[in-house]
Amino acid sequence: MSESAKAEEEQDKEERLRDLGEQRESIGRQSEALKQASEKLQAAVKAKLDEIARKDQPLATRYAQLDAQGTAIGGQIRGLNTEIAGLEDQRSREKNPNTRAQIETLINVRVGQLARLENDFAAVARQAAGIAAQRQQLQQQAAGIQADAANELERKSNAFESLQKKLRANESQEQRLKKSNPKGETTEVKAKGSVLSAFSTYEPLALEREKQRLLETMAHAP
Repeated sequence: MSESAKAEEEQDKEERLRDLGEQRESIGRQSEALKQASEKLQAAVKAKLDEIARKDQPLATRYAQLDAQGTAIGGQIRGLNTEIAGLEDQRSREKNPNTRAQIETLINVRVGQLARLENDFAAVARQAAGIAAQRQQLQQQAAGIQADAANELERKSNAFESLQKKLRANESQEQRLKKSNPKGETTEVKAKGSVLSAFSTYEPLALEREKQRLLETMAHAP
């Protein structure tokens, strides 16, 4: 091979190495952009979920109060029903008309009390149902935010993996060219290689961890 042909071949190899270096640089920029976008997404999701939790807190407190109130009223209702049943049994066995009349009067009093308690219980139940509906709406919002974030992280993870495949192919081509270049790397190519080496070691762990965390949160959401 003539000297001019060898020189042309070496120039072509150096140009190809420079092109590969530029491609690595582009992959590095895209990888870093994905990392920053992932961090921004995580921060936005956290802010939205924190806001939903803030809105839910007073609702949760009020629901617990109503639940306790309903439980107490329910206990009183059960007690009155038991007492009324006992009075009715006593009335059926009582022979004395006056005593029967007294029992009847007491039964009527207890029935009136029972009706008021049942009305109170129904009112508490309606309030609790309204608050439960508000909390359910907030939970659905949170689930939607988490699902959207998980899908977005999945897309970013896939995009990152695609970049890593391109990077591995790039490095393979670069190694082959270096081995076939008896003069070794040019100063320019060496400089770019040292600057860009960090991009080849970037791992998608943050993307995968956050995606898994969101999926686990959704799976255990009430």
